[in-house]
Amino acid sequence: MPRLTRGQANSSSDPLYEALLNVQDENRRHIRRIRQLETRIRDLRRQLEDMREERDSWMEKVTSNVSENYFQESRFERLRRERDSLRAQLQNLIDNNDNNHNINTRLNNNDNNNDNNNDNDNDNDNDDNNDNDNHNHHGVTFA
Repeated sequence: MPRLTRGQANSSSDPLYEALLNVQDENRRHIRRIRQLETRIRDLRRQLEDMREERDSWMEKVTSNVSENYFQESRFERLRRERDSLRAQLQNLIDNNDNNHNINTRLNNNDNNNDNNNDNDNDNDNDDNNDNDNHNHHGVTFA
């Protein structure tokens, strides 16, 4: 059906033409609104797709960061255990060194005591020799 204008409808003053013009105007408004809605739907679909891609990207980053944190924590725990083990070994070496020092000190003290005892024994031997000398002077000999 050809498109009518208001001027044509008014000139004919036919109520059917007037009604037809009103329906055509309503249809044009509805079609325009439908096109606007279609455009809006396309835009929303693009936005939704962009948001999904962004979400996927963030999920990958989060997953990567979680994995990286897990490996860093595992490495940290391994290094902490290694550090604690080395500290324990160092403490054992220090304790053994202290024990060895104490043993050496005791051995040195024993050696010094033995040296002193030997000196005393030598002094006593000298006294015995002196006694022997004294006895020799008196005519008594000891075998």
